[in-house]
Amino acid sequence: MCGIVGVYRRGEAAVPRDVLLSMTGELRHRGPDGTGLYLDGGLGMAASRLAIVDLASGDQPLSDDEGRFWVVQNGEIYNFVELQAELEELGHRFTTSCDTEVLANAYAEWGPACLDRLNGDFAFAVWDALTRELFLARDRFGVRPLFIMELEGDVWFASEAKALLRHPHSRRELDRAALAEFFVTWANPSGRSSFEGIRELPPACSVRVDRHGIEPARRWWDLEFSSEDDRSEDELLGELRELLDDSVRIRMRADVPVAIYISGGLDSSIVASLGRPYAKGGLTLFGVGFDDGRYDETEYQHAAASALDAELIQSRVGPRAIAELLPTVVEFAERPTLRTAPAPLLHLASTVHENETKVVLTGEGADELFGATTSFARTRCAASAHEIQSPGSARCSTLGSTSTWTRTSGASFPSSPVSTVVACSQPKIRSTATASGSRTGRD
Repeated sequence: MCGIVGVYRRGEAAVPRDVLLSMTGELRHRGPDGTGLYLDGGLGMAASRLAIVDLASGDQPLSDDEGRFWVVQNGEIYNFVELQAELEELGHRFTTSCDTEVLANAYAEWGPACLDRLNGDFAFAVWDALTRELFLARDRFGVRPLFIMELEGDVWFASEAKALLRHPHSRRELDRAALAEFFVTWANPSGRSSFEGIRELPPACSVRVDRHGIEPARRWWDLEFSSEDDRSEDELLGELRELLDDSVRIRMRADVPVAIYISGGLDSSIVASLGRPYAKGGLTLFGVGFDDGRYDETEYQHAAASALDAELIQSRVGPRAIAELLPTVVEFAERPTLRTAPAPLLHLASTVHENETKVVLTGEGADELFGATTSFARTRCAASAHEIQSPGSARCSTLGSTSTWTRTSGASFPSSPVSTVVACSQPKIRSTATASGSRTGRD
């Protein structure tokens, strides 16, 4: 990941270079491979780079081939190879093989509509040196963060709120309403951050800034659900397999080694299996073990690594280490931490860094997409249950069918039904065929 910061000053007032660089320094942990700065009148942008593609020539900011549109980006455009080929056919010229230069030329060719063509996780800023307009955008699911602060008529943005707090006039006060929202919903649907005066650009949204100020955020993408699909289950499963394989393939594109996190569960094991053919120089897996045997899954990690003929690098963590890491987790997350799971992941990330690896793929996100764990199934059922049939189960109407979810100890449901109807069944999970020895598990 990289870190980006910037400011648009109304009236073309000079950019406070020292403040901008101080903010960039706050993001050094995101991009230790170099810092780039761009200044143009009242516009300033900077980036801390983690070099993944085109290590020698990909330093940001980068512009299109005519030098009009300048870009800083956190994240990656995974289909940049295909987009570059398309743009070259349209007459664009490239001096690097970096996805950020592809993004600059894509914006030059299609404007904000280029977002529909991007396959990636990103938060970026585009400066139009001709019209003097700034454009900010965030990926479909908000994987990459982007914070905005309006201060004394200026508009500042950064990958982390702590960078904006480096401004000497920032409020540096906790937003109590936002904190309450985090504790109740585990998210920030209002777009507030933990700090007064700083907000997040919502996922799948863009915003434009010009001499008149900042416009309201506009949603450029949303989920669409089709009520009818005549394809068979085999056809749908085939499409899912193709999508999974393609998503892993394009994420393995890099000029540095790419490893994969392995927990021993289904999600990460599938990602590792799909990634093996694309691993340059052999597949490397990283896994974390726990001193408490009730949570330790290292035997399944070994089974997956053996089945995939992969190198497995493991670290171990205990209760004391988890407790000691929690303050650092909160510092990086910049919001309340409601579970301890991020602490072992941070510990594992340190092991990855110690082994001089920059990029890892994970099984994260599968639970949200497929409703595979108790917490997600419970939440969805609690929000959509039409009736409570017994202390042990709930039956929910799901698009014309009926599914049963058996609760685990401690699950609770509302005392009155609600009208929302969504799928809420928890699928049964079978042991993965790639592991030697059966195991039923979840990532």
